[in-house]
Amino acid sequence: DPATTSGRKLDRSLVHSLAWRAAGDWASQIFSWGSLLIIVRLLVPSDFGMVAMAVIFFPFLRQISEFGIPRIIVTFRDLSDEHIAELNTVGALLGGFSFLLACAAAKPIAIFFKTPPLVPVIIVTCAALIPLGLRSVSEGLLTRDMQFRLLSLYDALNAVVAAAITLGMAAF
Repeated sequence: DPATTSGRKLDRSLVHSLAWRAAGDWASQIFSWGSLLIIVRLLVPSDFGMVAMAVIFFPFLRQISEFGIPRIIVTFRDLSDEHIAELNTVGALLGGFSFLLACAAAKPIAIFFKTPPLVPVIIVTCAALIPLGLRSVSEGLLTRDMQFRLLSLYDALNAVVAAAITLGMAAF
C-alpha cells in the first residue's frame, strides 16, 4: 500500500531528524560545558564575574538580531526568492543594529554594575550578534526543508568554534 509505505518513510525520517537534533544538541552542550569548566579554572573570580555580567545582556539582543526570521521562513513556505533575499538583508541589518545597540549600552551597563572594564568585554561578547543576524535566513531555510542533520552539524561546529574562541580569549 503506497500510503503505508509513505507513512513508514515519514516515521523513519522523523526519527532520524530527532536523532540528529539530539546528537547535535548533546555535542554542543558537551563542548559548551567543557569549555566553561576550563574557563572557570583559567579566570580569576572577578574576571569570571565580569564575563557573567557581559553575557546577561546578550540573549535579549539575540532576539533582536534574529527577530523571528527563521520562524517566518518555516511558516510561510511559499516565499519567493526576492522575499527571502529581503529577509536576509533585514537579518543582516538587525544583526548590525543589535551589535550597535550593545556598543551604545555597554557604558551604561558598566556604570550600573560599577565596573568600568566591562565595556570592552560587552562589545567583544556582542560581536557574535552580527553573524547571528546573517545566519537567520539560512537556518530558516534548512529548518523548512527539514535538513536537521546539516543543522545539527552546523550547531555542533558553532559550539566547537565558540568554545575555542572563548578558551583562546580566556587564556590571554
